[in-house]
Amino acid sequence: MPDHEQINFAALADRARQMRGTVIDARYDLRNIETTGRSSDGMVTATVSGENRVVDLRIDLSVIDPDRPERLVRLVMEAIDGAHDTVTERRTGVVSGITGGL
Repeated sequence: MPDHEQINFAALADRARQMRGTVIDARYDLRNIETTGRSSDGMVTATVSGENRVVDLRIDLSVIDPDRPERLVRLVMEAIDGAHDTVTERRTGVVSGITGGL
């Protein structure tokens, strides 16, 4: 390698420290994300954390029909899926900010 192309290790170490701080901040941001999804009729809402955990589930009592449990299951799944989709979108945005869209 010619002398004029030597690597500046101090600058490289500084950049690595900056990136480490950015990643730590992003991990914190990702953990604190919470998004809410709704069923198609709005009768069920689910809130999901950035760690993909359901942290809240609200069901309108009018959709609880013992003769049609599959309807309730469908509505709950719609709400959770919607919240997960939004968490994924936000997570992608945070990661893209770190990687510069690579």
